[in-house]
Amino acid sequence: MAKGRVSCSVCGGAEVLHVVTAGFTPGKHRAGRVLVYCGECRRRQWDHTPGPGAVYDVSIPIELMTPALFVRMYETGWTQSSWEIASEMVFGRVPAGIRRMMKSRDRG
Repeated sequence: MAKGRVSCSVCGGAEVLHVVTAGFTPGKHRAGRVLVYCGECRRRQWDHTPGPGAVYDVSIPIELMTPALFVRMYETGWTQSSWEIASEMVFGRVPAGIRRMMKSRDRG
């Protein structure tokens, strides 16, 4: 599968990207949705609702994100996003390794 373009979920930019989990109810629920933010949108969102855990529970520079770390976010309850959609956002495709790990995890 060809790799798609990875960009900010807000502005579409591709500079200084971070994988974040943004809580559905800021500061209340650990499991948030997976998003990709550029540095500017990440700062802007933080400024909008400041405080520990107000916006992001996880914020990882995209160049440090690996399939194993991605799956670990699900195993530890940091997100409940659709893993297929989230992996396309983060990696530009659904890597075979993620598909294998998630299907194995789902089987129990």
